[in-house]
Amino acid sequence: MARIVEIMSSPSDVNKETKASVHVFEYCLLDSLEFSRSFMRNSK
Repeated sequence: MARIVEIMSSPSDVNKETKASVHVFEYCLLDSLEFSRSFMRNSK
C-alpha cells in the first residue's frame, strides 16, 4: 500500500508510470513464485 502512495506522490508522470509498471512486474513475479512453491508442495 505504501508503494502505491509513493507512486502517486511522485512529481513526474513518466517516472510514475515507470514505477507503476515495475511494481506490477514485481507483483507478477511474486505471484508466480508463490504459485510454483505451492505447486511443488502439492506434487510431493
